[in-house]
Amino acid sequence: MVQIDGSISIPPSNCIRLVSFNINGYKTLNHYHPWNQFDNLSKSLDFFNADIISFQELKLQQSDINKNLANLSNYKSFISIPISKKGYSGVSLFIKNSNNYKILKVENGITGFLTIKGSKNTYRKEWLYKENDESCCSIGGYTDNIIDWKIGQSIDSDGRCIIVELSINLIIIVTYCPANSSNNEIEEISRCLFIETLFQRVKNLEKMGKNVIIMGDINISPSLIDREDRKSVV
Repeated sequence: MVQIDGSISIPPSNCIRLVSFNINGYKTLNHYHPWNQFDNLSKSLDFFNADIISFQELKLQQSDINKNLANLSNYKSFISIPISKKGYSGVSLFIKNSNNYKILKVENGITGFLTIKGSKNTYRKEWLYKENDESCCSIGGYTDNIIDWKIGQSIDSDGRCIIVELSINLIIIVTYCPANSSNNEIEEISRCLFIETLFQRVKNLEKMGKNVIIMGDINISPSLIDREDRKSVV
């Protein structure tokens, strides 16, 4: 909890503190106070005094992923970046090393159509064949609104989602939903399909008895007051 003087109080030991932050470019994070006071990401994350931290809009490419970002002292690091659009979108999830819970499974993407690293199977296919197998690394809850794997892979090609299952029967979904900033029909269809898939999968996971938390930027403006350009519209 942030105090009036700007300090952060220590959360109770029996709760999980979550922080979600659209940083609009990882490389610009250390340009701003208070992160310009820290010489590495580990110290910046420690400042939040949180158990689980999500960043959206990393705007990184594979060559930017170094030890400072991926190998942290106090946190497990999970990063998703675009497959083809370099320096675009991207999300990350940092989970504090703790004996209170452990990480069971991690998925890249929301549709289940991406191929598992080190395997020839997609997450969906792995779940189909190994649902009750302890070696299964898929989380489940896949939706039936997308049946074409090419569409599924296209939706997940921008590095917009990471899903983690914890041992406390909790699933964390970190996402940066499409915004359709160009206002064209194709992007709007893709945006709506992504959001539909996101919320349908949450419902499916809840039906499985899982607790689910969404962290991130949904990119939805319910009213004019939530829009950046509201003054020019009103």
